[in-house]
Amino acid sequence: MEILTSEAIAARAEAIGVPLSRLAAEAELAPSTPYRWKTGGSNSRTLRAVQKALEARERALLLNLVELHPDLVERTAA
Repeated sequence: MEILTSEAIAARAEAIGVPLSRLAAEAELAPSTPYRWKTGGSNSRTLRAVQKALEARERALLLNLVELHPDLVERTAA
């Protein structure tokens, strides 16, 4: 898995409406972790952990979308 930058993680989190502090908590990190990234406090372990939480949220949103609108998947596959 390629590790995203803190900026990319923040942009994707904002796009789905999830605060970075929430993703950090879901990754079992301190909610303040993403704010330390702004001062150069990021490391691959914390980025990877928050990225995993973000990707889990994105997958859940996609699955919910498919459940609510299965016709979209059928049209796309055709």
